[in-house]
Amino acid sequence: MQAKRAVPQGESAPDLGDIADVPAAVVCARCGDPECAGCAPSELTRSGIVTVVPWERPGGFLERLWGTARLSSVEAAGFFSVLPDGPLGPALRFALAAETIAATFAVAPFVAFFFLLPGVASRFLEDAGFRGWVLRGAFLAISGLTVLLVTAHAGHGAALELGARRSGVRGSWTRALRFGFYACGWDLVVGLLGVLVFGAKNGPRGAAEAVLLGRGLPTRATLAFLEASSGLTGDAAKPALRTSYVVAALVTVVSALTICAASAWALFG
Repeated sequence: MQAKRAVPQGESAPDLGDIADVPAAVVCARCGDPECAGCAPSELTRSGIVTVVPWERPGGFLERLWGTARLSSVEAAGFFSVLPDGPLGPALRFALAAETIAATFAVAPFVAFFFLLPGVASRFLEDAGFRGWVLRGAFLAISGLTVLLVTAHAGHGAALELGARRSGVRGSWTRALRFGFYACGWDLVVGLLGVLVFGAKNGPRGAAEAVLLGRGLPTRATLAFLEASSGLTGDAAKPALRTSYVVAALVTVVSALTICAASAWALFG
């Protein structure tokens, strides 16, 4: 009766049906999970794992892998600006999976060309020793390239933290390494597989976009990460940026020489 008296004469009471039928969305202020009862201060990493990194959510392997690789490439600045600290295990497993697939697609054209050479295909089928040598060489090429790329990205991530500390800012070594490991998604999206996937979805234009996506990608992602993790922007971020590139180049060269020497010994030693 009191509610009726509150409605001015000549106006009808508002229909609350639509409001009553939709429950309020109550979510955790930290992780955004409606089923979470509230994260403790020590569980800050849960926020990023749940809302940012598809790889660290439940789901299918390929869906999580491609979803994370796509975010790290197509939405690089946004993804790495909110990438939190957390465990290294899942990030390393993502890096190994992404680079193994990327390396396989990178080596495949050379293997196909090798089999087009006169007499190679027939000898591969008839000569067990030659067949074993070819298979061993393909395995070493894929595994060596995988290790090389993962090591280079990890060195890039660690160098970001080193450069930030040289600028007087202390961040997290594990967060920097997670950046490096999840940056391995670039090679999956910008490589041959990404060109094929984008091309299948959007035709030649999509394939071209996948190739052009790599232009400036490391710099965009690195600057976004430095700003979020260390607060370094503009000129203040340049020393850390230079350090990361120099260290990544050195790690790549040393790793490449080591892997080439080990592969040569395995094939011809």
